Amino acid sequence: MAGNARYTAVLDACVLYQLAIADSLMSIAVTGLFAAKWTTKIEEEWVRSLEKDRPELKGRLGSRRDNM
Repeated sequence: MAGNARYTAVLDACVLYQLAIADSLMSIAVTGLFAAKWTTKIEEEWVRSLEKDRPELKGRLGSRRDNM
């Protein structure tokens, strides 16, 4: 989870799936504008969906997930 702010945003799998959108939101959260939150279930969903659609990424998203 990224950020620590007065406002909290729950990021769904559809947002975290899109790498450019997820990166943008994480960058904004790090500035403190809002705290980005998601559940383990949401995390598993975006990883599973991305690995399904882009098989070359299978098993390679762990570090990205951990950094988020």
